[in-house]
Amino acid sequence: MIYDIAKITRQFRDYESFSQTINIKPVKNNTYHLQLNDVKFLTKDDSLRMNLDHDFNGKILDDRYSNNMPNNVEIEIVKSDVDKVTLEEQFSARGVNDEDALRNARNAVYAFSQQDSVLMFSRTLEIPKGKLWRDQSIKLILKVPYNTVLVVDENINYLIRNTLEIDDCKAKNKQPNWTSAPFMLTDSGLNCKVDTTAYLQKQPIAK
Repeated sequence: MIYDIAKITRQFRDYESFSQTINIKPVKNNTYHLQLNDVKFLTKDDSLRMNLDHDFNGKILDDRYSNNMPNNVEIEIVKSDVDKVTLEEQFSARGVNDEDALRNARNAVYAFSQQDSVLMFSRTLEIPKGKLWRDQSIKLILKVPYNTVLVVDENINYLIRNTLEIDDCKAKNKQPNWTSAPFMLTDSGLNCKVDTTAYLQKQPIAK
């Protein structure tokens, strides 16, 4: 038992990380909608891994309850140094040495996509088939200029490091049935934006 514990501990000895930046396409009114993406496209390997009777290659799966990974995704919203929106992805993992830890971090896969003004974030960081869990995680830093409006879906709020009072913002707008709430980045941080009915009437429906 002592040998096994020591062997496992060595697998997590060193920590490494790397980052990459995604340029977000500009949109009308500088307003972005942050949503959680629970749709996963299945591959042939997925069908084999899950012992499905049929080939579900190319099909989609509601992934809300099918992943047993620990909470390994965090989103932070900060002021951008430039006049555009970017997303920095910081991948990290552990390993027996620096090289192994970096390899484990690079093997992890995260699904982010932009569909017009909608920014879709997956709830988990995926580990490919045949790879072991080595404390892989990702920190997503959304960098936005001042006066950028973020319409935050209530289902994604738990991933966001910033404190966003969704219910309080809905109350201020006298719209308790909204599934999202608008926030604007100002000198004092992210603040609820009131009286934004013009574009919120077209807000995406939470999935």
